[in-house]
This record gives sequence, structure tokens and C-alpha cells, in this order.
Amino acid sequence: RVVQIVLHVLGQICLWALVAAGTVAVIAVIAGSIFMNQFSDYLKTDVIPKAEDYAASLELDNISLDQTSFIYYLDPTTGEAKELQQLYATQNRVWVSYDEIPQDLVNAAIAIEDKRFYDHKGVDWYRTAGAFVNMFLGMKNDFGGSTITQQLIKNSVLSSEQSYKRKIQEAYLAMQLETRYTKDQILESYLNTIYLGENYYGVYTAAQGYFGKSLGELTLRECAMLAGTCNSPYYYNPRRNFYTRQKEGVDYPAITNDRTNYVLRCM
Repeated sequence: RVVQIVLHVLGQICLWALVAAGTVAVIAVIAGSIFMNQFSDYLKTDVIPKAEDYAASLELDNISLDQTSFIYYLDPTTGEAKELQQLYATQNRVWVSYDEIPQDLVNAAIAIEDKRFYDHKGVDWYRTAGAFVNMFLGMKNDFGGSTITQQLIKNSVLSSEQSYKRKIQEAYLAMQLETRYTKDQILESYLNTIYLGENYYGVYTAAQGYFGKSLGELTLRECAMLAGTCNSPYYYNPRRNFYTRQKEGVDYPAITNDRTNYVLRCM
């Protein structure tokens, strides 16, 4: 008799648990449906139209960027034009063509910033999903997951604001950009627009500023060092870490060297 009562009670508990679980599931489905409808309306009325406005005039040749000016003088002895001075405001940038950028530097940038660059169409959905999971779980404070194409959009078209709206627009524009330009053209623009510390914008001025070399003279390790600096130009700054920063207990050269070694391993 006692066993029957216990089994009956357990059966009732299981039944109510199933009913409760079913109710929660139904509520979740309804709430999810409402959310998705509202989110869809939000995309259609606010996010996508503004992104489409950007996309309508999305031309890499029309992107407005500060560039360094050069003043030359005519050498009276040789009759040759020689550089007298460089003029720039806050951004020291000299644009170079893709053919002038060493392949080692291209490979290093792809390896550390976007290893599936040649496989995706502007958005790496694996990285994007991982970034959103990390964000919701509180594992990271930034959104992350941006491809080289998305970074180019952020650096040249959109702001660096961290929001769902901006990330969606960034992804949309990145996919649009990939339909209009080749991978080499996107890489050329990216490597000429990235900030690499000090006032160096683009790889040309960074190579001259950090190593006193033209791009064609860079070694494999120097290419990896430049590519590794992009993630955090102040923290990985080669000049400061090797020559000026000093603090007891901190091995500043190792910070840059470890990052460079990591880039080389990724390559």
C-alpha cells in the first residue's frame, strides 16, 4: 500500500514536471517568435536601409583618407628632384599598390587576422558565432570575429562603435564589398588603412618608421612583427618595447618578440 502511494505521488510529480516543462517550452517558442518578428522589423526598417545607403556609394577609390604630402626641390648640381620634407597632420600614410607589398607581409596579416580570408565572402560565420557566444557568456568584453574585409569597412566607412546594429551593418557591407572587388584589392586597401602605432597608418610608413626600410627590404620576421602589431599597436610597439620602455620585472622586448613568434607559428 505504501509503495503504491509513493509511486502515485512520484507519477503526479513527473506529470506536473512535464506539464510545467511543456508550458515553459510553449512560452519560449511564442516569446522567441515575437522577438524574431520584432528583430526582423528592426532590421528591415532601421539597420539594413542605412547599410544599403552606404553600399550604394561603396567604392574603395572614393574612400577619403589623409595621406602624407611630399615637398621636393631641384638639385642644382644634378638637376634631379629630391625630397625636402614630408607633411602630414595626425595620419602619416603613403599609399602603395598591392604589387609593392611583400608576400610575406600579406601572408602574415592573413594568418593572424583572418586565416579563412580566401574562403569566406566577407564574413567568417564560424568566428562571428564564436564571438557572439563569448559576448553572451561574458567571456570577452569585445565583439571580435571581424574579418579583414569587415575591418576595412570599420576603418574606412563605419565608426568603431561596438553595438549589434553596427556589427550587422558591417557584415552586410563586407559581403557587398566582396562582390565588387577582388581579394587582392581588398588586401591592398586594408594594408594601407590599418593603424600600426605612433602616427603610422598603413604598412609603408610603419616599415620606414620602425625599421628604416622600404617594404621590399623587410625580412620575414619584420613582416610578422608588423602584422602582429595591428591587434594592439601601443602594447606591441616595437620601437618603444625594444628601446624606451623600462619597468622592473617587465620584459618589454619579450612582449613584441612573443607576439612575432606567434604570428610566425600561425603562418
